[in-house]
Amino acid sequence: MKKWIIIIAISVLVLAISSLLIGNYLLEKDDPRFVAKLVETNPEKISVVMSENDNISFEFEADKLMPLASVFKVIIAVELVNQYQDNSIDINEKIPLEEVEFYNFIKDANSTHETWKDEVVRDKKYVTIKEIAEGMITYSSNPNTDYLIQRLGLDKINHTAKTLSDSHTNIYPIGASVLIPHYLTEVKGLDKGDTINRISEIDDAEYEELSLEINKLLMSNNYPDYKNFYPTAEEQKLWSENSPKSTAKDYLKLLNNLETQFSEEKYNSLLLDILEINQNQVDYKGGKNGETISVVNRAFKEIDEEGEKDIVVFIKDLDDYEKVKVTNNIDEFVNMVLEGEYSIRYY
Repeated sequence: MKKWIIIIAISVLVLAISSLLIGNYLLEKDDPRFVAKLVETNPEKISVVMSENDNISFEFEADKLMPLASVFKVIIAVELVNQYQDNSIDINEKIPLEEVEFYNFIKDANSTHETWKDEVVRDKKYVTIKEIAEGMITYSSNPNTDYLIQRLGLDKINHTAKTLSDSHTNIYPIGASVLIPHYLTEVKGLDKGDTINRISEIDDAEYEELSLEINKLLMSNNYPDYKNFYPTAEEQKLWSENSPKSTAKDYLKLLNNLETQFSEEKYNSLLLDILEINQNQVDYKGGKNGETISVVNRAFKEIDEEGEKDIVVFIKDLDDYEKVKVTNNIDEFVNMVLEGEYSIRYY
């Protein structure tokens, strides 16, 4: 009897290990078609559009309003160059690093900002406005973004957003928006359950208003202690759903026009310089990635001997399995489509 118990226990253990290994293999397996198949399996989650030499070659749900995650930071880069063109700001101005660090409200949520400091800033005490903008794009630094939002002005940034995208919802400070659950619990006195329900029910305008209320308190150093706060997975998903929104088609149009955004070539070159990005060891002429707990977005421009290709992929409401699969495969998917190795038209 004891022998059979041991055999059964070993069999169960082997089965569990095998299942774990198979599960990990399926998650890590290169499968760029998984992204394309979302068009068929989960069409409500994905929006895709691609152009070749400014002519749309494929689109799927490209007019659907989608959460942008960090892709909206392209708008801030455009407004920065716009103000530089108007002599309202000097991109070479040196800013004390501590002024940028003021916006690093929740350090555990800003790991890419720490990477930017380690790899770019290093021992420097000052950084230029341009370096801050490049850190916002290349490293997706939220503190850098919030610094530029405060410096450039939200009204001007949102005016530019509306000019470039009719559908664009308002941009607001990132760090303040992450603190909304904490604010509703600690300042407004709601319990955890009521906080989740409250955030689930509010519209974009009220979410923006809450973010601005919190930001005002943060700027005046009157916000209560939040150093031990970190948003739960559920709170992060709500934050993702409430991030600024626009359409894939509007962002494709923005990519199409990056080289002609300004009347003078030097400003277009500066914009492309700031927006130049390396994604998964592939260099793109311009664009931005964006990811949250449930969103994976890509908006990239590629220029080669055959001309210009732009692609925008917005994916939302991903469960944990889908998020891992999409994150592991989206860059290969985008690169293969741009290189013409297979076409998403057939999926």
